[in-house]
Amino acid sequence: MTVTDRAISYIQYFKDQVEEAMENKAGLLQCITSARGGQASLNGAEFMNDTFINTMPTGEEVGMYFAVLWSRDGIKTIRGDLFGGGRIRVEGLSETQTSRRNETNCATFFRRAAETLGRNLPPNATLNEMLPVAVVASLPVCSTSVKSAMVYAPDHPINGLDITTVLDLALEDCLLPVKCVGVCNDAVASLLASWYQRNTLDQNSNHNVNINHHANADANGKHTRENQQRHEGQQRHEGQQRHEGQQRHEEQQRHEGQRRHEEQQRHEGQRRHEGQRRRSQHEKERTRGADIAVLIDPGFNVSLKDPNPGSRGCVINTEIGRYSIEDRYLTDLDYIDAYETNPKSASATLEHMIVHIGEVFRLAIRFVWQESSPISVRRRGVISNKEALRIASETGNFEYSRSFCSKRLHWETTKTDRKLLQSLALGAAQRSAAYFSCTLVALLSYLQMDCQLNRQIYITVDSSWDGWWLNFVNHLLSRTSYFRQSVGVGKLRLHQVTDSVRKGAAVFAARREIFQEKC
Repeated sequence: MTVTDRAISYIQYFKDQVEEAMENKAGLLQCITSARGGQASLNGAEFMNDTFINTMPTGEEVGMYFAVLWSRDGIKTIRGDLFGGGRIRVEGLSETQTSRRNETNCATFFRRAAETLGRNLPPNATLNEMLPVAVVASLPVCSTSVKSAMVYAPDHPINGLDITTVLDLALEDCLLPVKCVGVCNDAVASLLASWYQRNTLDQNSNHNVNINHHANADANGKHTRENQQRHEGQQRHEGQQRHEGQQRHEEQQRHEGQRRHEEQQRHEGQRRHEGQRRRSQHEKERTRGADIAVLIDPGFNVSLKDPNPGSRGCVINTEIGRYSIEDRYLTDLDYIDAYETNPKSASATLEHMIVHIGEVFRLAIRFVWQESSPISVRRRGVISNKEALRIASETGNFEYSRSFCSKRLHWETTKTDRKLLQSLALGAAQRSAAYFSCTLVALLSYLQMDCQLNRQIYITVDSSWDGWWLNFVNHLLSRTSYFRQSVGVGKLRLHQVTDSVRKGAAVFAARREIFQEKC
């Protein structure tokens, strides 16, 4: 087979997978509903984990809060300032990197985070008033109480430990006035950030209407001078009587007008207040936070607002990216990518199908051009998702592809090569968007079964990918019969946000501080 023939075969594979992606909806929906029956264990079933959050943010929380962002690669400590009105400012304090092979004591790991917090506390912080700090983990989090949670990380020393306890011990050792108030997943933090920023009403549109009430003046104040000389004394006496009567009459009118004015203002104020209350309720429903929050790159996870909140909280960490794709939907590129990612398990997951666009594109180059492919494509990570998407969306002379192949891959390409590269990247990107759309359809099907969503649906996506990919997702969703018939395309709002995890970490610390005693 020639290079063109091999490229066409892979392009056709991708096209077939785009059409077949929605067949995974039934399996995804079954996985979601079966896992929702109880709390997931640390031994395998990590789907649909509850997060102990009693009330979603209102957007009016204020204060300074600290958070620790923990992942397999290291710890980041941040400070978040909430100003109310949905406004958040976050600042990274430091980043501590660690190696899993060399790190044997996770207590020392968190002690470094505590020392970083200590160097950045406000000058007036004392042990008499404890400051809240939250932990946001980029791994499956299994909540065990309102404050405690364990992380599912089999190859890390912290696996199975209560993160809150470990961090509190480190804070106490450093004699810091800081207390850990809870642990959540990064996708949950993204959902909280969306609620804080969107669930804020614009009160500036409600203007008070001032009603000016004027009392009518009495017209009996005319004085004539026709017979002034002849009846001067009588006129003076009568004028004095009329003046006193007019003053009494005007005083009565003034009091009566003031009473009517106050009564009218009171009724008008009550009417305006009732109208504003109805508008506020409608506006709050219209501007409520997202139903679903999605994290993409480096991993893939989704959190959603529980339609039936119970004693375990009102946010679900789905961990849907760990769902295993059936073999009949995979190509040899997916098997190789899964094996290179985790040699112990060659099973491709939903996360691979959505997030690994750059890796699948790299493997396609390697197998299509074979011996003539550059040596650089044999190394993982040489092509990022953003670069693959840039090539996929390119048209015309493919100048970006030529420059990228020459400078990054050290590969001189022809125009035919660049056209094939664009088609392969486009196929991988379209397949990714198709599986992402399939995931949204399954999750919204679950929500639709639990409650009727007779309103607009907001989906927050935190991603560094370009807008072309999200536009294609919207295109696929508009073609899906489920949305056309059951939900309605006009009710779906898919929008991209930035830095939602760090913002949500500060919001999570604020909510935990307020509600930890009530839970």
